[in-house]
Amino acid sequence: MTYTIGQVNGYFPFVLNSTTGSFSVTQNLVYATQPHSYNFSVWCYDNLSPNLSSNASVTISVMEVDKYKPVITPSYLFLTLNETTPLGTVQASTRRDVGALRVYTATDMDVGPQGVLFYTLYYALSRFSLDGTFGTLTVQQSLNVDYIGATTFVNPIIHACDPHVCSSDFNVYITILRQNDHYPMFSQKVYSVTYNDTTPPGQVIPSICTDQDIGVGALQGVVFLNTTPGVFLLNPSTGVLTTNISMDYRRARGYTVVLLCSDTGGLTNTSTVYVTITPPPNYNPLAFSSDSYVFNVSRTTLPLYTIGQIMATVEINWSTIYTLTYSLQSNPYFIIDSLNGAMQTTSSVFDYPYSEIVLNATVTDRLFNDTVAVHMVLTPGNLNSPVFTPGERSFDIDELSPIGTSVATFQCTDADNGTNGQISYSITGGNIDGAFQMNQVTGVVQAANLLILPQNIASSLYQIIIQCSDHGVPIKSNRILSLMSVPNVFTIDANTGVVRVAAHLDHDTVSVYTTTVVAIQSVNPARNSSALLTIYVRAVNKYRPQCMSIFNPTILNTTAVGSTVLQLSCSDADSGLNGAIVYSLSMNYGVLGVNAITGAIYISSPLDSISYSVLNLTVLVSDRGSPPLSNSYPIIIFITFTAHIPPVFSNFLNHSDSTQTDGKRTFSISVYPNDAYIVSNKRISQNSTVYEYVDSHDTRAIELTSLKQYVSHVSYLGQ
Repeated sequence: MTYTIGQVNGYFPFVLNSTTGSFSVTQNLVYATQPHSYNFSVWCYDNLSPNLSSNASVTISVMEVDKYKPVITPSYLFLTLNETTPLGTVQASTRRDVGALRVYTATDMDVGPQGVLFYTLYYALSRFSLDGTFGTLTVQQSLNVDYIGATTFVNPIIHACDPHVCSSDFNVYITILRQNDHYPMFSQKVYSVTYNDTTPPGQVIPSICTDQDIGVGALQGVVFLNTTPGVFLLNPSTGVLTTNISMDYRRARGYTVVLLCSDTGGLTNTSTVYVTITPPPNYNPLAFSSDSYVFNVSRTTLPLYTIGQIMATVEINWSTIYTLTYSLQSNPYFIIDSLNGAMQTTSSVFDYPYSEIVLNATVTDRLFNDTVAVHMVLTPGNLNSPVFTPGERSFDIDELSPIGTSVATFQCTDADNGTNGQISYSITGGNIDGAFQMNQVTGVVQAANLLILPQNIASSLYQIIIQCSDHGVPIKSNRILSLMSVPNVFTIDANTGVVRVAAHLDHDTVSVYTTTVVAIQSVNPARNSSALLTIYVRAVNKYRPQCMSIFNPTILNTTAVGSTVLQLSCSDADSGLNGAIVYSLSMNYGVLGVNAITGAIYISSPLDSISYSVLNLTVLVSDRGSPPLSNSYPIIIFITFTAHIPPVFSNFLNHSDSTQTDGKRTFSISVYPNDAYIVSNKRISQNSTVYEYVDSHDTRAIELTSLKQYVSHVSYLGQ
């Protein structure tokens, strides 16, 4: 028999034994790079004649062999994690898209099923989990070192495996860092301790503070955040308190201590210790200032009138800590202020059938209290009002009257007896600038102080209200001395009713004072009566006339009679005739005069009649007061003399032929040597002979009928 292989296409790594029909491999079979199966035909021939044959289809499959061991690179990893690392955090993986802290690579040169890898984890202390498909290492449980144990080092081992073999150990070395993840804690947030009075020192309060952290965040110590110095000792390491002094209820009813515990990582916590001290037996530090209180209450007292005050005291330092509260036995007539112990009436006791009301008052400071009896003794009421002498009173007083000058006296009477009939006098209104004062007992009004009033005050009238009050409770006039808002001008004697000047009087400022005098009873309730008082102030001449700045004028000897040389401007601060001014000259040289009313100094006669070039005058300025007051002012008048040589006119042009195209006329004059003239406000000298002026139809023209008339008004200036 003979065997042969049919046609084969492509790579064929086998050979056929033609005698035996067996196949042999001629080359290495590589599963990864060569075909995984080969299909071909085999023919079989006999050696007879005729030659007969047969064929069969053959398939050779190449099977993969697990030749390679998986390899992980790098061979190890180092990781550093905080013990507070959140659960689920990816620490290592073969994938780069999962946010792993470290990425490693696992490879297997086998292909197909022999090269498919999966991952296993050893020695992870159950703190980590490993994804079998991608080798992702994830934090699965808390890394708190206190829970793991004293160690801060973990060494999980990862294996990459194919179906037949695993890789060498892939060590992940993880260092766990301690964190400050615990607050320091006291054994209690609030401690409450009670000691008896006189408890000796050395008492221990177990206010212990601890911290679970070790190293970073370990307990640092305890300090006082608030305490009373010297009372307690503190162990700074544990927070334990010890009393340092004996407990004394008289010193303090208790103490409050605030402790602050901190760790080395900066975390803190607080605890409050309340220490209460019990008082000794039968001890009461609170007491009223009196064993009982007595108040006199008028039967005519109005509601809400304060009749008195009761007060309690406590031992030193306690009144600033504990608030005292007052209360009064319930009744329809009186109430008490709970804060200060002041008592007021709430309704009238006029018809109360007895002469005394006794009530109990109580004070408390939350822990202690005291009670006292309050006696309200009812007295007769104030039944009558004080009465002034009826009618209007008008008084004259000189301006500048001395302080203390008596102006008027007022008298009041009251039909009541005792304090209800006692009377006081006062000025309650209209006393402008404090000009007057009044004696409260006598009723005398007098000058109070020497006050020079400013000039030109708008008011010229004082409306003085004088009050006469009794000593009743309350004062029915509703006036008291301490509430006067207008400064005093007059004073009144409260007993005699005499009104006196209390300040400087100025007729120019205020000429008439009108006031009311009131008489008031000194009983409860107070009653009063009033009367109108008018005071006239006579004017006094106080001020001298004063003139504004005066200059020394210069005039020509040709100045016309009646011309004003100088106008004086003077004034007087007084009013009426005291302020009216009269002018006069001490010497007039026969040529000058002054208007006595206006003060204008004028030429009374031609100046050609005198030969003086300087006139020395004295102007006397007087008022019309009685007696009059005056001032004098020196004045010097300088006279300039002019020559009497008239100008010579030449080349005179008539009106008809002098008009130019511009509407002007011309003329010329001859001037004597060294002389000068003024024509139409222009200076003309020897070298200036031709001038022109504007025609009369121009609005600027000087209204003259002819050139000659115009030139006749030339002024000579002299040499």
